[in-house]
Amino acid sequence: MTRLRDTLSAVGHFRGLWFAQLLINPALFALAAWWLTIPEAHAWQLAAAAVLALLVVIAFLLLQSQTLARFLEWHSSGEDPRAPLGMRLLAFACFFVFLLLCLRLVDAWSVQLFAYSSYLRSSAPLWLRRHLSENAADSLLGIWFWLAFWVIVPGLLFPLGAQIGRRGFRGLDGHGWRAWAHAVFSPLYWIGWIALAWLGVYLPRKLIAWVPKLQSLGAQAISMTARFLLAWILCVTAWLVMTSLVGRFSAHRDPRPDSERA
Repeated sequence: MTRLRDTLSAVGHFRGLWFAQLLINPALFALAAWWLTIPEAHAWQLAAAAVLALLVVIAFLLLQSQTLARFLEWHSSGEDPRAPLGMRLLAFACFFVFLLLCLRLVDAWSVQLFAYSSYLRSSAPLWLRRHLSENAADSLLGIWFWLAFWVIVPGLLFPLGAQIGRRGFRGLDGHGWRAWAHAVFSPLYWIGWIALAWLGVYLPRKLIAWVPKLQSLGAQAISMTARFLLAWILCVTAWLVMTSLVGRFSAHRDPRPDSERA
């Protein structure tokens, strides 16, 4: 439980990162949406669109990689110096592309299995089919793929992502893999991931989908704004706690006393 307390206390220490995630990410999303509206009639417009896209991607990767790196440094001894910024960004970009590919494979696999859910149920033993309806089979598959998408794949990869965000490609050396094993073989780490996925993904989606019965359009607009804002706050808070969780459980040394931390 000490590690869980360390995880939460570190988030309280880095309140500036929480505000940065809360404010910068929506600004980047807005720029990305505006980028889609840039006309392409002239060469300078194409060049401007390319530059804007590159800046948005770099800013996003920099924010997320440095968030992971800062929590990893806070929870560890900090003896290993950071790699140069350009190398860290390049390495983290490669990591992020690999993460997206893995998530895309999970999503594609889920679509294929849902198409054959009836066949999978019919292949189950008779005693199981008696207690497992088609709706129940679909629900179980849905829970499994939700966990695979939001917990298992990112939970396996982000300890390496934190090492890469701090040390560049050197995060894949023996030290990085030992830190990875230190995290992924801890039951508390996975309990934390499940709780944070519920807080940062499941609960915000329920908030957004919930439509209270209100009389006026003004009240409905206020309700929608409040629900979206609360959902975003939950997402950001869960992300910050998750990055701290990754840093704490992948730290191979005991955390330094507060008086020794920069």
